[in-house]
Amino acid sequence: EGFESVTVDIPGMGHKRISIRTSALEEKSQACQMLSTYASELKAGFFPFVEPVAQVMAELIGFEYMEEVRVHAAGAMPELVQATALAVREGQPAARPEMAAQLVAFALDKLLGQMKEDPDVPTLSAMVENLSSIVELGVAHPCVQLTPEQQMTTAQVFAHLVKESLERRAETAAEEAKKRTGDDEDEDEDMEDVDEENLLTTIVECVGQLLKCYQTAFIPALEMHLLGLLQLLLTPDRSPSDRTAALCVIDDIIEHCSADGGSATYIQQAAPMLHQYAADPAADVRQAAAYGLGVLAEHGGGHYAAVQAAQAAEVLLRVITDPTARADDNETATDNAVSALGKLLLHRPTSIQSEQVLGIWLSYLPVRGDKVEAAVVHAQLCSLAEQHGVALLQNGQQAGAVVNALARVAISPDLAGAETRERAVRNLLALRSEASAEHALVQLQGALTDAERQQLQAALASGAAAAQQQQ
Repeated sequence: EGFESVTVDIPGMGHKRISIRTSALEEKSQACQMLSTYASELKAGFFPFVEPVAQVMAELIGFEYMEEVRVHAAGAMPELVQATALAVREGQPAARPEMAAQLVAFALDKLLGQMKEDPDVPTLSAMVENLSSIVELGVAHPCVQLTPEQQMTTAQVFAHLVKESLERRAETAAEEAKKRTGDDEDEDEDMEDVDEENLLTTIVECVGQLLKCYQTAFIPALEMHLLGLLQLLLTPDRSPSDRTAALCVIDDIIEHCSADGGSATYIQQAAPMLHQYAADPAADVRQAAAYGLGVLAEHGGGHYAAVQAAQAAEVLLRVITDPTARADDNETATDNAVSALGKLLLHRPTSIQSEQVLGIWLSYLPVRGDKVEAAVVHAQLCSLAEQHGVALLQNGQQAGAVVNALARVAISPDLAGAETRERAVRNLLALRSEASAEHALVQLQGALTDAERQQLQAALASGAAAAQQQQ
């Protein structure tokens, strides 16, 4: 008991079967996990122990006898980097920026080296996720940012992982095709392995973090090693998960590289593609494309033409008015389309038929499916109300929709943060001067539950009192 036999490849000796005391391996895995937890909880207080722990974890990242040991050892690295970065920020005497940079270089060398060799796909995903956590730390802590050379190496290893994943998937598909019989012809032919999909997703998320942290400075590495693969994944014959992954990178380029003009060459290429895929049968593809159209509206600047914005509005309106738009499988994609329309209303009002779009957009509020986009959309609603005031009511025709949405947002912490809820209350109070808004508010209170009615009345009373104090 506590032992397991495995076959390993020993250089010069070939395949040998050996017995391993698995209980000891489990203890090793638990020890790595505990050290990672200590570093996470103690933060800068763990700094005195970072160097010796990093040395041990680095060795275990390549531990061949148990995937869990490799995963937990790799998981400790971002915690150690964070502890060091926080110690530098606090000004601890022994904590120097160059030490933090050395730790990042050390961690990257071990993680990227193991990624090129590890045979286990879930373990690869975990290592990419941990590398992404290190990259994310660079946003708040410049001392742990990657050098241009490290960014280039990371992109190169990611390209290697994507190519190997595509090769494995092609081999699996060919093997499955051979096994298939005539009776299986009507079965689902999507034979992608979930682990391979997860690996691609984690790579794309890390690329997004790299673009967020380094913006246009990361584009040379992206173009040299990954762009060709992304273009391959975007072709219509690829699976929905492939197209979704590639679209997410395009979205990130536009979102994070537009401020300094780095996305300019991508916008003209991306717009038609996003228009096309926003109407894709696959909900995940629609969601990524719809999000991208919103990013274009907000960040595209003069590179995104008025005629393209008008085309985007037409596509998005078709998405949200589809009879199945609110089906469970479609709701998140639809919410992203609603959010994109809101960005067009805010940032491109003269490029679209704003009155028509506004009416349809309001009819879908409040948004409830995608909580992240719900917060965005309801902040958009408040911004539009602040910009247009009673004109948003369109002579009372839209008063019911506007008041209902603002009121629901004001009393629903799951739909918006505290700041947006306060803005919703202020807007309701300002609109009550219009008879149509007051009438709509009275009608709405009759439709609310007792608890909701009390919440709304309390929010309005609190908002009115706060307004009086500021006068």
